[in-house]
Amino acid sequence: MPANHNLYVLDSTARALPSLDARIRSIMQYWQSQIGPVYPFMRHDTRAWLNAGIEDDVITQAIYSTTMAPRPSWQYTRAIMRHLQAEGVTTYDQWCTRDIQHRARTRE
Repeated sequence: MPANHNLYVLDSTARALPSLDARIRSIMQYWQSQIGPVYPFMRHDTRAWLNAGIEDDVITQAIYSTTMAPRPSWQYTRAIMRHLQAEGVTTYDQWCTRDIQHRARTRE
């Protein structure tokens, strides 16, 4: 066997990750079920966030937070995502840590 040959060993429980399109579709279905119609620019933004390494759950949580806004809109979701990116939040665990810290600061 050549020295540079890579072997991948998968156990019987290994599953392929969903495609990027499937992930976008799932997130957009969540938006539609919670807020309303989906437009192409929303898919474009979602693709960019996923390509930037942001986890699906972070985007879904931003959408959930948008549902609690006085006027839920994609602009509101974008603003949340812009703040998260500026803070380097890409995982759901980071989101939770940020949320706990934010709540602690607002109680002071």
